[in-house]
Amino acid sequence: MHLPHPDEVFDAVIDIECIYANSLKDSRSILAEIGRVLKPGGMLFSKTFMTGTYGEGLGPTLDDEPNTYTELPDGALKSGYGITRFTTEDDLFDLYGALNIVNVDYVIRSEKNRRYEIREWVIECRKA
Repeated sequence: MHLPHPDEVFDAVIDIECIYANSLKDSRSILAEIGRVLKPGGMLFSKTFMTGTYGEGLGPTLDDEPNTYTELPDGALKSGYGITRFTTEDDLFDLYGALNIVNVDYVIRSEKNRRYEIREWVIECRKA
């Protein structure tokens, strides 16, 4: 949430399913910090877990965050992972919109001999 770098120094930032492991509030702070260190025209590439991933709905939620779990007893992202946040399409545009989303795709895959379905957003943003 506090990167030890000056403003506007990076051409690109890559997040491969790290931001999801934070509350919605903290994720907003992280994305604002990414925006701070990106140069104008800089890119953010991010992957984050979608709602519908197996495990969603199976554990206690973080206060006031219906898609954020403090632990999951089962699923692709089971207990021991810490906070797990699944992102809706609406939340996606709310979270990443300030960085000017240029492309959104998704990947749906399975694990454990097709036992678990994992859904992931793939987001590309460009700082104005």
